Amino acid sequence: MRLVILVLIMLTVLSVAAAGIAVSQRDLAVQQRNLSQQALNLYKRAQAAQLNRSPIRVTLEVDSQALLDSSPAAIASVRSQVARIPALANKHAGLVLSFAGSNDGNYARAVKVASMVNHALTAPGGDGIFTNAVFQAFAAPSQPSDAVRLDIYLFKGP
Repeated sequence: MRLVILVLIMLTVLSVAAAGIAVSQRDLAVQQRNLSQQALNLYKRAQAAQLNRSPIRVTLEVDSQALLDSSPAAIASVRSQVARIPALANKHAGLVLSFAGSNDGNYARAVKVASMVNHALTAPGGDGIFTNAVFQAFAAPSQPSDAVRLDIYLFKGP
C-alpha cells in the first residue's frame, strides 16, 4: 500500500513537473519571439543611425565679428542660409565639421567663429536638423575670415 501511495505521489509530482515544463516552453517561445522582434527593431535603428559618407558641403557668408559678439542678426543670418539648403529638407545631421576662414593667420579666432556657427545651428527654435548632431570647429587657412564651410554628414534613412 505504501508503495502504491509512493508511486501515486511520484506520478503526481512528475505530471505537475511536466505541466510546468510545458508552460515554461510556451513562455520561452513567447520570450524568444519578443527578443527576436526587439533584435530586429534594434537592427533597423542601427541601420537608420548610419551616416552617409558624402557630406553636404556648403559655404556660408558670415559677419565673423558680429558672431563673436553674439549678434542676434548674425545668428539669424547663419540659420537663414542653412534653412535655404534644399538637400537638408526633412533630414537629420549626425556630424557637422565647421571650417571658419583664417587667411589672416588668426586661427584661434577662426575656431571661435566656427564654434559660434555651430552654436547658432543648435540654438532653440531651429527646425531640428541638428538636434542630435556632433559638431567640430576648425580653422581653414585658405578661406577668407568671413566665410565658414560646413561639411554636414546626414543620417541614412528616412
